[in-house]
Order: sequence, then C-alpha cells, then structure tokens
Amino acid sequence: MPLVLIIMISLAVAATAFATIAATILVINKSLNVRRLAVHRKILTGYSMRAAELIIGPLPDRIAGVSAGRRFKYYETLASPTKRMHNRLGRRIRELHRNALKEVLIGLARDLTGESFERLVYFFYSFGFVHEEISRLTDRRWWIRAQAARDLGLMRARRSITALTAAIEDSDADVQMQAMQALISIVGADALGAIFRLARNISPWSAIELSQVVLRYRDQSVPYLLEGLRSTDQSVVLFCIDMLAQIGFVSAVEPLREMAQAYPNVTIRARSIVALGELGDERAEGLFRTELSNPNPILRIAAIQSLQRVGSPAAVPPLLERVHSAPIQERILAARAVASTGDPGVEELKKLVGGEGRLVGKIAEQVLEERGISAGTRIR
Repeated sequence: MPLVLIIMISLAVAATAFATIAATILVINKSLNVRRLAVHRKILTGYSMRAAELIIGPLPDRIAGVSAGRRFKYYETLASPTKRMHNRLGRRIRELHRNALKEVLIGLARDLTGESFERLVYFFYSFGFVHEEISRLTDRRWWIRAQAARDLGLMRARRSITALTAAIEDSDADVQMQAMQALISIVGADALGAIFRLARNISPWSAIELSQVVLRYRDQSVPYLLEGLRSTDQSVVLFCIDMLAQIGFVSAVEPLREMAQAYPNVTIRARSIVALGELGDERAEGLFRTELSNPNPILRIAAIQSLQRVGSPAAVPPLLERVHSAPIQERILAARAVASTGDPGVEELKKLVGGEGRLVGKIAEQVLEERGISAGTRIR
C-alpha cells in the first residue's frame, strides 16, 4: 500500500475519532448544563418561598413600633437559620445558595416599600451581599463591574456611595452609567453634583439616560446643572446647557450669556446662544444681534437661529443685512428669522420679491411660500 494512502487513511481515522470525542464532550457538557440549570431552579424556588417569609411576614406585636436597633436584632434572628445552613454547606454549593438568595432578594427590591424594604436592605448587609458587590466594582471584567454597580443601586446600599462615586470615572462607559444610576437611586438628585463633577465624555446614550433623571427632578437638579457649567469636560458642559434650556430655568440666562460671550470654546459659545434663544429671555436679544456680525459662521448661525425663536421686530434690520450679503445658508436662515417677527418682517420680505438681486428675491419668495404666504398678498 502506498505511503500516501496510509497517511490519508490515518488522518481520516484521527479526524473521525476527534469528531466523535468532540461530540461526546458536547453531549456531556449539555447534559451537565441542563442538570446545573435544574439545580439552580430548584434552589431559586426554595429561596423564593423563604424570602417571602423573611421579608413580607408581619412583625410581632412586641417588635412593631420599637427602635431601629431592636428591629434589626429581630431581623437578625430571622436571618440566622439561613446563615447556619449556609455554613454547613461546601464552598461551591454554598456559593450557589448565596447567589440564589441574592437573586431573589434583588428581585424583590423593585416592589417593596416601608418596613418590608427596611428589612430587605438589612438582609443585603447582614448576608454580606453589599460587601461582595463593592468588591466586584474593582473586578478586571467590565461586565462584572457594571452588574455590581447596578445591584448596589437596587440594594440602596449607602455604604457603597464612595465606591460608586469612584466608578463614575471607570474606563468603561457602561460601568460609568450604571454607577450614575445607582447613585441616583441611593441619594436622589444630590448625586448629580458628583456626576457632573467627575463624568467625562458623556456618550449620546448616557446623555439620554441622564436627561430623564434631570427632567424627573427638574428644579432640584438646577443647582447641579449650573455647577456643571464649570466642568472641564466639554460633553458635561454641553449637556448642562441643553438641560437648562429644556427645563426653562430663567435664572440660567446670566450664566449662559457669560459663556456665550467669553467661553474659549466656540462650540460651547454657540450652544449657549442657542439655549438662550430657547429660553426666550429678552435680556439676550442684544447679544444675538451683536453676534450677527461675528467673523465665526458657527456663532452667526446660532445667533440667527435664536433670533428666529425670539421673533423680535428690532432684529429685522440686521437680519436683512445678512439676507443681502451672507453666504447662502445664512441668507435663508436670516430670511426665516425675519419672517418669524410677524407682519413687519413679512412685509420686508415681500419688498424683496422681484426687487434688486435675483437671488435675494428667490430666497424671500421661498420663505414666504414656506409660511403659506403669497408675495402679492396684503397683510391686514
């Protein structure tokens, strides 16, 4: 038999054997996973029933209404049998039981209030779950750190505030967001102070999550938003500017005017101008008109957009100058801003239709059509 044929047969036999072994391993592994899942479910069911007794059961008459210290001693007597049972288990099975208990308790955290929730929080501490999750915040795996931050928030673990505050500066964005949300769950609006002081490079997704928090607290969040304007991180400053405008807090006008005039970053100056336009405070109109002649097009466009929101007739003359002499994008925006001033602005645009400058006339005609006004219609 040729040597090549012998080698090919040997390789085929080896490949078949390898495939058979691999398939066997997969079957065994699947069987073990099914068995582990069944064991986990059984343990979980047991702790679900046990947790109901620990957490929801009524307090004895001798305990109801007593001091927190005496209630905690009673809570400990409830936890002691489970702790003794855990101590009798081997390390691996004990870990399964503790994880199942923690999973059940965290599942209850969303729905409980009052004394039942106080009891639940006590068990988080008494069973060592808070300490474990704080330790996991330093795990090298980001998903473990993110889960730990989330769980600490659900546990309302005030002992974790320092560790969660540090996690705001975590290298992973998901960990940062979970830490922020956990802090807000634990301390409320006051957490925004640390968040705006320490946060860096807020992602669009994080900004959406944070905006929901800010809108939930509204006026309570304003002092922290104003403080956030002094952040060294551009994303934080931009977020705070946008939220101050969205809330409509008029006391933000002066800080935003200062930023619009003197901030060293053009993007932030422009966003401040736009925010002032959204606030609609007349104190900013002079600034908008001044910025119409700024050499930076970003600032000019921001000023035009804000004047369009404000709709001030006093802005018509400088806006008409932009309609006549600015780049095409600014001309159209300026014409829309002129139209937003009402009858005086519309009449000025009508004068431009068919007048000197074919481009200017076309722009005026287009803007009038956008508003459903014919160039020949008289305004009464």
